[in-house]
Amino acid sequence: MNLNSQLISKLASLHHNQFTGIVTITTKNSQSWNIYLYLGQLLWTESSIHRNRFWQRNLSKLCPQVTTTQHKFEKVKNNDISDYYLINTLRENKLVSREKLLKLINCSAIDTFFEILQNEAKAKIDFTIQEQQPLFLLKSGFNLSLTPSETPKLLKEAEGQWVNWTNKGLASCSPNLAPLLKNYQELKKQLSPIIFQNMLRLLDGKSTLRDLAIKMDKDVLEVANGLMPYFFKGYLRLLEIPDIPKIYLKIQQ
Repeated sequence: MNLNSQLISKLASLHHNQFTGIVTITTKNSQSWNIYLYLGQLLWTESSIHRNRFWQRNLSKLCPQVTTTQHKFEKVKNNDISDYYLINTLRENKLVSREKLLKLINCSAIDTFFEILQNEAKAKIDFTIQEQQPLFLLKSGFNLSLTPSETPKLLKEAEGQWVNWTNKGLASCSPNLAPLLKNYQELKKQLSPIIFQNMLRLLDGKSTLRDLAIKMDKDVLEVANGLMPYFFKGYLRLLEIPDIPKIYLKIQQ
């Protein structure tokens, strides 16, 4: 299944033309994403949706040795224009390997591309393309030598995730929604006490499907697909919840 996607065609063109600059994508409901490119290669992506949750779950998975806090410990340069400063902090303090940094960038890109594809399937999205000099990106804090897989490969990964998601009938369900158990007295009778208590603990409306996938060490599609029968039977609600407070790294002095 090939998607007729503006995102895919636009980024493929920018990749081919070795574009350097920022692509901003917006929707009518004020959601937005920034994609930073250097010579057509991806540097970083940023979403207006649950950005701090992204950091919390991916740091816990990829860099469990790194301690996070809501208090500002590390210095943040005034000219940083994105949360890429966290990548710089991890790199400069040698907290994680280059491989882990690239995985974080990849995860950010795939999540961002998935969100855009899902929103694009619902309504028109708008593109703003700002060409910039490499010096602008350097002054903004980006490491031009730290580029992950080629942009088309990351797009292909996100496209595959979106196709699998829609094939399971989940097109209207965002992985950024949080499941909450409700009216579960009847469900309680159908499950073992251990399974029910685990569901009650996890499905408290405070963790998104993406968050739960990390906690359960499962793919988010597997988590969502497993919960849908409970949703359709009226045992679950799917809630829009706010982001958590901004994440900082606690650096040992």
